[in-house]
Amino acid sequence: LLNSPSTTGMTIKTGSVSVSMKNQADKTVVKGSTGVDVGVVQLDATGSGSDLTVSQLKLKLVVTGMSSDELSSFKLYDGTTELALSNDPDTSLSSSAGTDVTTTFSISPGLTVAKGTVKELTVKANIAPSVTAKTDSFNLSYRGDGITVKDSDGEDAAVTTYATDGPTCTIAAAGALTINKSDDFESGYLNGDVLAKTIGKFKMKAANDTVKVESLYVDIAAYEGGGTDEFAAMYLYEGTTQIAQATVTSTNQTAPVFFDFSNSPIEVNVGAEREFELVVDTPVIDESGDTPTLANPMDGFTPSISSA
Repeated sequence: LLNSPSTTGMTIKTGSVSVSMKNQADKTVVKGSTGVDVGVVQLDATGSGSDLTVSQLKLKLVVTGMSSDELSSFKLYDGTTELALSNDPDTSLSSSAGTDVTTTFSISPGLTVAKGTVKELTVKANIAPSVTAKTDSFNLSYRGDGITVKDSDGEDAAVTTYATDGPTCTIAAAGALTINKSDDFESGYLNGDVLAKTIGKFKMKAANDTVKVESLYVDIAAYEGGGTDEFAAMYLYEGTTQIAQATVTSTNQTAPVFFDFSNSPIEVNVGAEREFELVVDTPVIDESGDTPTLANPMDGFTPSISSA
């Protein structure tokens, strides 16, 4: 007797991809900015039985209050690499306010998406200076607008569409900077003839865009007749690094002191915080009260930040 041959069922997996916009938080973007990230396309080939080649992708550009041609220079990036395109995605943009358009990216040569992986493509664009701040906005969406994708045999891959939206980008006129006190210091005494005494801390936080701080004024309020004569020098530190030394702007003891960063502005990235310290050197205290260049006992000052 011969044993009957056994058979094992085998499933052949074809090339397939799922397409969607990545779920990202809405954000504010600054008019006149270039190379702004406006959305991320996800190409999910985790269930594909073949490597894939994507040669064209179409996305819908939805605009509110603005015209689509107030955006320009649309580009597609794989990580930090700009993908070469055989067309100009800007040709579909319209001058009609509130008119949505379909933006096409023809990738040449095609982009390989390895089976079992997810590829994320970032869309970047420039924003015209003419866009109206606070009211205009835009976003990219994918609604099955079109993708050309082949498997390793050159056959059309199966495409699953997830109708999704990228982040809504609302236009702002400029970046914004918030400065807040970050120490818990209380009023107290300073010893004379002391170097590098921290008298206050504050944080800078940027919104909408990276902010470059070129100058900083610190107001000086007198206490018991004191003022700028109660310290020999004032510095700005970040951690252990001295950023700048202040200049006293007047012989008036309550005149503000001025920090100049114009040669090397302090950059605060959007959404980030940087903490700084106000540091002073104190002069010798003049117990007799006869030497105007020395600090006077029981005189003092209160620093506050007025502008940047």
